Amino acid sequence: MSHRENVEHIVEQRGYGPRAERHSIVLDYIKTNYRIENVLDIGSGYGEFLEVIDQEFDGVVKYSLDRESELLRTTKRFADVHSVQADAKRLPFKSESFDLVTALGIIEHVENPTQFVREVHRVSSGQAVFLTPNIGRPNRLIAAMLDKSVNEFEGHKQGWDYHLLVKFLESNGWIVDDIEIRYVDFPLYRRFPRLGRFLSYKVLPRFFKNAGTELFAFCSKADA
Repeated sequence: MSHRENVEHIVEQRGYGPRAERHSIVLDYIKTNYRIENVLDIGSGYGEFLEVIDQEFDGVVKYSLDRESELLRTTKRFADVHSVQADAKRLPFKSESFDLVTALGIIEHVENPTQFVREVHRVSSGQAVFLTPNIGRPNRLIAAMLDKSVNEFEGHKQGWDYHLLVKFLESNGWIVDDIEIRYVDFPLYRRFPRLGRFLSYKVLPRFFKNAGTELFAFCSKADA
């Protein structure tokens, strides 16, 4: 699929499916718990999350950071943002520049996660949100025992379950205010979105808390 076709696909799918569900979970927490005047979204991709911020918060200054210049150009189609092309391990911002830093599906891809979360800590003046797949989910554990790979995790440099992620973030200066484990990307979403949402929010987390597909870590700086 070409870059243009990717863009058109994202435009058509905005507001639907697992990606939109992830953004909704993060947005709900931000609206309830944070007061923000600016936000940095690391690895913004096509800018869908910043579009959600743009729609829900008046006057918030939005920064998009990505390594790919084509993605940054596309971001401007979705939201009024300041686009910055840079590597996430060396963020080109002054310390404590942002009320909130979001890294949704990024930490598992970086070579040096310790350096990455410390850079996020440096440029944040208060809060951060990290989203990553949960390697504690049953199919991942079974695959590991059988010495098999799971396609979803191929190419990921690191992986965390609930306890590993909390310990890792706290050892790098963060207070984990809340961590949610949600069932986000499973086939029911594609055919029965309302049923999928009900199961994700009400049923599966209640009975299988530690087996969710993704971890949402909502953090504040220990020294803030």
